[in-house]
Amino acid sequence: MTTTKLDRGRPPKIKQEREAAHQDAISVLKQEPGNERTNVVYMTTLKAEGFVASDQTGMLPRIFNRGIKYLCIFYLHDPNFIKGVPIKSRKREELLRAYKEVYKYCELRGFKPKLYKLGRETSREVEDFIATQNANMQYTPPDMHRTNPAGRGLQTYKSRAKSILASVPPHFPIAG
Repeated sequence: MTTTKLDRGRPPKIKQEREAAHQDAISVLKQEPGNERTNVVYMTTLKAEGFVASDQTGMLPRIFNRGIKYLCIFYLHDPNFIKGVPIKSRKREELLRAYKEVYKYCELRGFKPKLYKLGRETSREVEDFIATQNANMQYTPPDMHRTNPAGRGLQTYKSRAKSILASVPPHFPIAG
């Protein structure tokens, strides 16, 4: 194999967990004696309660007068709500501020996040903050952005913003 997958921003145990899951998936269970072989497959589902997914936009086309250059989008699964938090940069302090703001927003409305699905852009401070809130983290696999629901939330958020801005009169000053 000449190429390697990126593991930037992921804890080292992710590789071990992936390998264990792969070995579990390819292992063949032994047939119990006297048990008739069938082609029936059973599955279980788990309810995803307290699920939050996040993603950041690329740089916005304009810098707002308050220095806002990016948006951090959070998709709150249980209330089915998309929350956008403007951030000045992708530095760890700004990302941490955005996560704290969303956590406070959720708490005030009686929603306690238990599972965060994070994109590739994250920091140790954000991970530590999530750990202090007794919540779990999952990372979006490299080159598989479609697994993060916040990606679709980002498209919806941008579409809504464009429709709002389209209805603004041309002489109206834009301030952020």
